[in-house]
Amino acid sequence: MKERLFGVTGPQGNHGEDVKELYWYNENTPSHSFMRMIYRYPQTAFPYDELVRHNAARSKTDGEFELWDTGALESGSFDIEIEYAKNSIDDILIRATATNCGTTSGPLCILPTLWFRNTWSWGRDVRRPNLRAGRDRPSKVRIIEASHDLLGEYRLYCDGADELLFTENESNSERLWRLPNATPFVKDSINDYVVKGNKNAVNPACGLLTTVMNAFIDTPIGSRMPARVMHV
Repeated sequence: MKERLFGVTGPQGNHGEDVKELYWYNENTPSHSFMRMIYRYPQTAFPYDELVRHNAARSKTDGEFELWDTGALESGSFDIEIEYAKNSIDDILIRATATNCGTTSGPLCILPTLWFRNTWSWGRDVRRPNLRAGRDRPSKVRIIEASHDLLGEYRLYCDGADELLFTENESNSERLWRLPNATPFVKDSINDYVVKGNKNAVNPACGLLTTVMNAFIDTPIGSRMPARVMHV
């Protein structure tokens, strides 16, 4: 599962830190009332290890080893267009449109994520915000309700979401440091649910600190498939 832009660190890159992705910022107003970008996602497994290995092996006088050098895009890609449009300060429409640029049809999970920065586990602020599934919703629209002591109440309307997935915004201590997890629902849970099929990885009570909208769509060749969310 792809969560954020991937890059090499200073010691890994032959020219220091560098993002190894393909993306374009297409439009943006000075007030950020409208923004649009495109991200290109390979339809094969993302070549994390290959990018790290080849860049680490190159000297400062060599060119950098990029995503397009791996051949990962030769088997096809998805172009993910992200658009933000503001109606007001707190009323924002977000649309993600996936275009299949490959030679075959294929499934794609789009996972817009809503989360709160973890300040409670580190002693900075013991007050815990909350994310929960809203009950009052129109047909085909799922709602995430957010509550925060400082920011107040917000709602995220998810058009066409197959389901909502909830977990805690906590590191997987067992995996990282071999220490017991305070909760079974950690940051890795969304990946374990979607990629590994572990249905017990996410919180069935639907109310924690990180949630994603899971939109599972089939993408015919050359098709443009939108997923929309609205933040108010």
